[in-house]
Amino acid sequence: MTMISVDTVGMQRLAERIREAAAQAGLGPDDRESLQPMVAALAAPALVHAVGTFIERWGATLGDLVDDAHRLADAIDLVARTYQDADALTERGILG
Repeated sequence: MTMISVDTVGMQRLAERIREAAAQAGLGPDDRESLQPMVAALAAPALVHAVGTFIERWGATLGDLVDDAHRLADAIDLVARTYQDADALTERGILG
């Protein structure tokens, strides 16, 4: 008798979608470097500094968010595998 039902395949798909979104959202060093000529073209030193500071801070914050997304995806995968393992053990009569 099943006491709880968990869609482990759906959980794994969710984890993969989170990883894909995190990969698309990532702003790497190359991306920041490609913005430098556009920022320099602003010509006003105070504006160049302000925009550069914003990009640096935003990039760091975005990096933290991407890291959190990867940790979330890893946790979802772990939960799915744990349920799958418990189901397998229950079917073999080791649990439950």
